[in-house]
Amino acid sequence: CGSQDREYQVSQEFNVLNHFGPLSGLIGVFIYDDQSKQVAHVYKPQGITGNPPTGVHVFQSTLQPTLSNAVFFQETYQITPTLGVTVAARYTEERKTLNTVNISYTDYTNGTPNTIGQIAYGAPINLVSAPNLNPYIADLTTPSHALTPKVVVNWQATPEALLYASASEGTTSGGYSGTARFTQGANF
Repeated sequence: CGSQDREYQVSQEFNVLNHFGPLSGLIGVFIYDDQSKQVAHVYKPQGITGNPPTGVHVFQSTLQPTLSNAVFFQETYQITPTLGVTVAARYTEERKTLNTVNISYTDYTNGTPNTIGQIAYGAPINLVSAPNLNPYIADLTTPSHALTPKVVVNWQATPEALLYASASEGTTSGGYSGTARFTQGANF
């Protein structure tokens, strides 16, 4: 029994700053790549009869990559030395994938070994007859995109007091449950 998790993640952001009199801000690009892999094998005893007793093995191999790219800008215009307006926006495209093999099988029934065989991706396991095998294999992908704006008005009322009003919109793209057993409900 055991599991192995591996994750590889790279992100990079590039910005260009600008300043033209009362106008200042930045524009930029963001790139994100996450590769997450989990391989697990678990044995669950199901009874005390037989030698060895009846037991269920669970084998899982899951790859969950996420690729995300965004472009954004934020510009502030100083109307007066103490009053400014900021306008910003970000456009994001993201792609999340769930590629999994999740299998449970009984290797002994009351001390009698079941048939030896192989299952998806060549992982050797002890197979039982087809009605007792419970595989879940999925290759799902969800693309998403969003434009998220922001507006801020700020007023430096005194050297110690800044008053501001801000309105912004956010988003989340969701994802997949790596331990899902059914396609319906695998995403959130």
